[in-house]
Amino acid sequence: MRDLPTGTLTLLFTDIAGSTRLLHQLGERYASMLLECRQVLRAVFEQWSGHEVDTQGDAFFVVFARATDAVSAAVAAQRALASHAFPEGVAVRMRVGLHTGEPQRTADGYVGLDVHRAARIMSAGHGGQVLLSQTISPLVKQDLPEDVHLRDLGEHRLKDPGRPMRLFQLVVSDLPADFPPLNTLESSPNNLPVQPTPFLGREHEVAAAVAAQGNHTWAAHLWGAAEALREAIGTLLPPVERVPYDRAVEALRTQLGEQAFAAAWAEGRTLPLEQALATPGQVALPVPTQGERSSSPTPASPQSYPDGLTAREVEVLCVVAQGLTNEQVAKRLVISPRTVDTHLTSIYSKIGVSSRVAATRYAIEHHLV
Repeated sequence: MRDLPTGTLTLLFTDIAGSTRLLHQLGERYASMLLECRQVLRAVFEQWSGHEVDTQGDAFFVVFARATDAVSAAVAAQRALASHAFPEGVAVRMRVGLHTGEPQRTADGYVGLDVHRAARIMSAGHGGQVLLSQTISPLVKQDLPEDVHLRDLGEHRLKDPGRPMRLFQLVVSDLPADFPPLNTLESSPNNLPVQPTPFLGREHEVAAAVAAQGNHTWAAHLWGAAEALREAIGTLLPPVERVPYDRAVEALRTQLGEQAFAAAWAEGRTLPLEQALATPGQVALPVPTQGERSSSPTPASPQSYPDGLTAREVEVLCVVAQGLTNEQVAKRLVISPRTVDTHLTSIYSKIGVSSRVAATRYAIEHHLV
């Protein structure tokens, strides 16, 4: 078992906002940027006695024995990223979520509702923003530096059982302090993505269809315009669509070549939506309405899950994310522990993780739990 603390801990989750945009901008240089980012953050977390539990891509899960150390680390990390000279002068904006609780210690790290809440608090924020739960506020507010204070953001409904959570934002004098509304259930009624036009929410299928017809530059225009529109109105691509989206965009990059892809994508970001939807020299591309889509001759397909997970694997993953052992999962689903182990082996392989903590984080980020 790893040497990690137990008891009352402050959990810190981070990820980089707009990482897909950075990947498009930097191409092969994205890997070196990500390495630099990890080095900067690890140095800060170590300085403030943080224990790194898990790292996946551009995301960190770190725990602290003292809430004040966690807050100091969050401030120092944001300042370090803001002042660091990354390749091509790109700005790396990280969102941070902090929550104090008593997570259950396991061989792989931690499980429990407190882990879920910390991850969901982070997911509610924007790049450059640090969000805290109400459990941390009384532990740190008397010990904050003069140039740091807490802003009460009120109660928000996260995708979590129980009552709404009161959230606070850490305001640092020399860092941005004003952000769009939080990404909570209030900003997306019924937990559905915002769709101010028929295009948003269907941009993937429209652009993919255009690319399949050989109109690769036009497809890049469409995806670029959709990205710019989502940023303008503060709505995110639903997590369940992220994997097929990234694969399709990467395939388009390969078809066009790095330079042509970047130029077409950047041009698409500057185009009004109506112009992006119009074929050069022709009329606008018709975007199907919901009724038209349902009457399409294309056969209906069963519900799909990210990374090729089956419905049964998602069911197992959701129960594992609750912190249950293999034996408990088997009892809950009325299957054998060996079958649970077989499912987990397949799940880990498909989603590219190697621990229950990482699998739980995946389930949270993809809104499976």
